[in-house]
Amino acid sequence: MFGNPSRRRRQAAGALLPKNEKPSSGPQAQGRNDSAVPP
Repeated sequence: MFGNPSRRRRQAAGALLPKNEKPSSGPQAQGRNDSAVPP
């Protein structure tokens, strides 16, 4: 877990800043969430 800072940072960024940071882990999933929730 701690051996891979890149992996941890990517997960944290996608879970903490899904809007600010768009990780290539699943940009579609996040976009879908935004679309599902109307403003």
